[in-house]
Amino acid sequence: MLNKLTNILPVLGDTGLGLIAASITLILFSGPHSLLLVSWVLLWAYLPDLDGLLHFFNTNHFVADIENGRDHREGLHYPLFWMLMFSIVIYIFGLNAWTFGAALVTVFHFLHDMIGVGWGVQILAPFDMGSYRLFSKKWVSANISLWPVLIRYSPEEQVEAIRNLGEADWIERYFCRLTPVSVIDYGLFVLGCAMLLATLFAS
Repeated sequence: MLNKLTNILPVLGDTGLGLIAASITLILFSGPHSLLLVSWVLLWAYLPDLDGLLHFFNTNHFVADIENGRDHREGLHYPLFWMLMFSIVIYIFGLNAWTFGAALVTVFHFLHDMIGVGWGVQILAPFDMGSYRLFSKKWVSANISLWPVLIRYSPEEQVEAIRNLGEADWIERYFCRLTPVSVIDYGLFVLGCAMLLATLFAS
């Protein structure tokens, strides 16, 4: 039971970002403060990670496949694809609370995936298949560092990094104790809850 609960811990950061994005959306757009809108934004907070399902069917791993040096952040983790899609959707339906909230939290999701645990995001795919991370030293599996601001793993370097530095017990190591990664993620969750409550009570 405890092991199943610990699997939820890495999701708290994305949940917090979803609540923050929903709060910002509710503040910026007039109209009723709807829990349906909050649910909508939270759905988009997790949506890019659906590529993890395909990764699971191919590798039997929800996250990085250490043995083969593959990450789950493929396909739906291509920000240029989302930029194109949201540009088309906003052009057709206009900029409203629904399109703004979905776009904002998707940007938050990719920024979050570029910090801390993981091997970055292929932000320029399909033109550049390198993976970029923010505030992390190269060849460190999980780290928060003020410098360098941005690093890049080539596809070959990413495979090598996952094979050599990937950790099967990454949840226990980084989320079951106080680490820079867990402090940031849990802080985002607490901030998101506080912002949403304040926004709803202020309405």
